[in-house]
Amino acid sequence: MGFAAGGFAAVVVGLAALTDSFRAIEARTEDLRFRAERALARPVVADSSILIVDIDNRSLRLYQDELGRWPWPRSAHAALIELLGLGEPRVVGFDVLFGEPDIARPEADSAFAAALVSGPPTVSAVVFDEPGADSAAAS
Repeated sequence: MGFAAGGFAAVVVGLAALTDSFRAIEARTEDLRFRAERALARPVVADSSILIVDIDNRSLRLYQDELGRWPWPRSAHAALIELLGLGEPRVVGFDVLFGEPDIARPEADSAFAAALVSGPPTVSAVVFDEPGADSAAAS
């Protein structure tokens, strides 16, 4: 009996979710539900051992004369790996796709490859299924 009641309730809620009135109620209460969830959650303390280096719009404008438009040459990422290596990080992670060789600047690819080998352990945010498919494979 309980299974049938649960199934019936699920069907009713599922059908109601398809209506505009349900969507309107959901949209109106979303902010309230989010605030309630945040108020009940325990405060999260940031891990001071993690440093995020962000390439944001300000960075793109600041270094445009020196590095050009995005995407920057891989030699710039190589220099960043070398600089970060001075702090002896456990790992450096890139959320940047290095999927194909930089045909226009092969010397930049060479500098980047050298930094991957000699610098701190570095991983890319993209994992390919085929071995060797990522030109910036983790060292």
